[in-house]
Amino acid sequence: MSIYLVRHGRDDEDYRGGWSQRGLNAEGYRQSERLGNYFAGGESPNEFFTRIKDVFEKLCREQEEQLHSENVLVVTHGGVINLIYHLVRGLEWTNLSKAFPSSYTSVYKIEHSSSKWGIQLAYQESNT
Repeated sequence: MSIYLVRHGRDDEDYRGGWSQRGLNAEGYRQSERLGNYFAGGESPNEFFTRIKDVFEKLCREQEEQLHSENVLVVTHGGVINLIYHLVRGLEWTNLSKAFPSSYTSVYKIEHSSSKWGIQLAYQESNT
């Protein structure tokens, strides 16, 4: 596994970005396009599925081995929640699967009971 740190493309030399709303200059946009070509393609739906499934299954195994001695909080994107929902429910997932509805800041509780994992809504703001 690797972690990549990427510095943004060129901006105006005499102006410190980060604290402003100024964007990249023309050369910065060209640099960003070339960088995008370097990372072209990104992660395929199958790679995404495999990555999330492997990590989630490892987390579940660790929790079972520790007899659920500690709670775990995972903060993530809706797409990951959707995939995990499909895994827990034993549903087939593809990148075209109907999305499991998860609103911003909603919390889903995944518990192990009767030798299987289940998922349920634990918290959701009423105005979302």
